[in-house]
Amino acid sequence: MRIEEVIKSWELTAAFNGQWYGIFINPFYITRRQIFEAVRDFANTISSDAVVLDVGCGMKPYRSLWKTKHYIGIDVKGGGLKDQAKKADKYFDGQNIPYTAKKFDVVIATEVLEHVEFPEKLLQEVQRVLKPKGKLFLTMPFVWPEHGIPFDFQRYTSFKHRKILSKCGFKTLSVKSTTGAFGTCGQVLSDFIYAELSGWIWRSGFPYGMNFILVRLVTFIFLFPIQLIFEILDTIFKRKGITLDFVVIAEK
Repeated sequence: MRIEEVIKSWELTAAFNGQWYGIFINPFYITRRQIFEAVRDFANTISSDAVVLDVGCGMKPYRSLWKTKHYIGIDVKGGGLKDQAKKADKYFDGQNIPYTAKKFDVVIATEVLEHVEFPEKLLQEVQRVLKPKGKLFLTMPFVWPEHGIPFDFQRYTSFKHRKILSKCGFKTLSVKSTTGAFGTCGQVLSDFIYAELSGWIWRSGFPYGMNFILVRLVTFIFLFPIQLIFEILDTIFKRKGITLDFVVIAEK
């Protein structure tokens, strides 16, 4: 295996696992760390015999956080992630979940709902496949650039989350912010600088090996200190202010 492949594999793991060292190599460390911790904390409350459905599972980046052996992932074909990178057990049309009613104890959807053109329809399907008192865990951006283009359709306030879930037959248990104003600003700034500088590097015609190194130096030299400083400030100010994401837990 080439050194580039080893580094990419390590970066892919660090992109979602929330470990401290991710801040050195992950341009999206702030948001990914907060989501990782939210999923981990929720998963720790779920029994080992629960049947879990991961909607929009992608690479199943949070699978290792769950004690259960009954973990199923579904996704759509196409979108922002190549199909060969996905670990879906089944593909679906993005609306109609291909399982029988009352099959699952838990449904999770992390950073998915913004990409669903008709979210109420999907949430009604989630409600259908959940067992009575089953739990829904979802995260959704509140402040984030358009992504997965052209499949990026909405952002919800905390009040909209509660309203749409109630309309679809759920009782909202909690809606929590992941960051405050400093964390949000630091992550958005990191994302902007990374997109601009890495884009310039790849367009400049450097040999591939040099491109590979320069893009990673951008993350370490520029984005690591930005994310570190803004994370410290966000902690000092107790994560007050506008958030990157909402973490929502609801019950059927």
